[in-house]
Amino acid sequence: MTFSDMQRLILDLAVEDSYSLPELVARALGVQPGGSKGEWRKIVQACTREMFESGLLEVTRLEEPGGSEVALDHDAAEQSLADDLEWVDGSRWRPHVRVVATQQGRDKYYESS
Repeated sequence: MTFSDMQRLILDLAVEDSYSLPELVARALGVQPGGSKGEWRKIVQACTREMFESGLLEVTRLEEPGGSEVALDHDAAEQSLADDLEWVDGSRWRPHVRVVATQQGRDKYYESS
């Protein structure tokens, strides 16, 4: 899967709703089986970080189920995307970060459709 394909896969999700980081990895595994979950996690993580830095994604935090998501500032978002624990599915619900497309991300997604 190329970087462009991965970017498209992430935007395909993020234009509709926000998604947790493990959900992005699961989607990549579902579309492109093969390789370990750890390998896919690194690929999706790198792409997501690049998309955030390019202004295509916003990073939010969800503190409780059904609660409101709060947008993270740039530094907090970078730290969260770099935190390997944020990329691992937990056995129970816990506060976590999510990503959603920015207007720039939506524009890029729909212009390439």
